[in-house]
Amino acid sequence: MEAFYRDLVAGHRTGVGHAVLRSLLTGVSLPYRGLVAVRNRLYDAGMLPVAHAPVPVVSIGNITLGGTGKTPFVELVSRWFSERGKRVVILSRGYRSAAGPNDEARLLATNLPGVPHLQGRDRVALAAQAVGRLNADVLVLDDGFQHRRLARDLDIVLV
Repeated sequence: MEAFYRDLVAGHRTGVGHAVLRSLLTGVSLPYRGLVAVRNRLYDAGMLPVAHAPVPVVSIGNITLGGTGKTPFVELVSRWFSERGKRVVILSRGYRSAAGPNDEARLLATNLPGVPHLQGRDRVALAAQAVGRLNADVLVLDDGFQHRRLARDLDIVLV
């Protein structure tokens, strides 16, 4: 389904029906864009609280709809820190993970067997858990570019 919307928005799907759907999506996106801009200004002005973890936080994100290689890059960064003796914990939202770990979590668990991966909506709570219970030295946020409640020390944005 994600590929369908990516192709639709990019204009790869043609025809009257797709053009109408693209117009509807554009109409819906304008108020959403405005709300996100207001939210970001509130964070920038310090009017919304930002939590700071006691360890470095590296965020891997993108500004497009999927397909930029976030998960492999999260793996690369996590492995880099692990090879240097750091206790890495990956934090992610966990989209579509109500029934258990999602595809990305399973892939990362297979490829990084010693690296814990916590999933949940509240990344501030996950960060506290990672530091308190798992003794994390470094937190890697998977798809964390739009997440503003947890301060990041480094943003890596993939395009």
